[in-house]
Amino acid sequence: MNAEEVYPEIGRILAADLGSLTGNGRFSAMPPSSLHAWSLPEPDKAALSAYGLPGPRTDGLYGVTGDFQPSGEPELTQDGARFYRLGGYAGVRHLAEEGTGRVVLPVPTSAEVHPQLAARFPDRRTFKPVNSSVTAWVECAWRWHWLVPLITEQWKQAEEAQLAAWRDAAGGAPDAEFADFHAPYRRLCRQVVVAFELIDPAAVASEESFWTEVISER
Repeated sequence: MNAEEVYPEIGRILAADLGSLTGNGRFSAMPPSSLHAWSLPEPDKAALSAYGLPGPRTDGLYGVTGDFQPSGEPELTQDGARFYRLGGYAGVRHLAEEGTGRVVLPVPTSAEVHPQLAARFPDRRTFKPVNSSVTAWVECAWRWHWLVPLITEQWKQAEEAQLAAWRDAAGGAPDAEFADFHAPYRRLCRQVVVAFELIDPAAVASEESFWTEVISER
């Protein structure tokens, strides 16, 4: 599928209702029965109950997957705030703050990384915002679940076209051209960023935002 063909498919995924993206629950990892005891806004609990989260991927790509804590009490406490474990991305937990429903991920501390990298990380636990609510996070997670293979394929095609142009030039081909092969891929990423901003402005509030980095990390 080339870039022109993939635009409509990405638009369809971004506009689809979540019920269709979850296969009406067939593809969902559902929260535990203890969800009713979690102190989260009712719309957030309703979103989790209705849609759950994507299960583990089998294509080698990264997405948010469900990994719910089983208990009714928050799993992590820091500085008076308490957090429920919902799932993860590439092995990093995603947590919902008790009361607010704000979704964050724990940033590794200097003691948890290789000593050569320690200077880049804080001395104590901090949290990186992901979404302003569980409801928005569920929506972004499901849309990304279906978007990531399409976007990754466009990146691969751009890389292959660029490599072929380099090979032609190295071989002395007189008509070798160096176009911006990644421009269509970047437009697709921008389309997704704009759509996620409509879902939740906090999701892509800066270049360092979780979803901004995930969408354009290839």
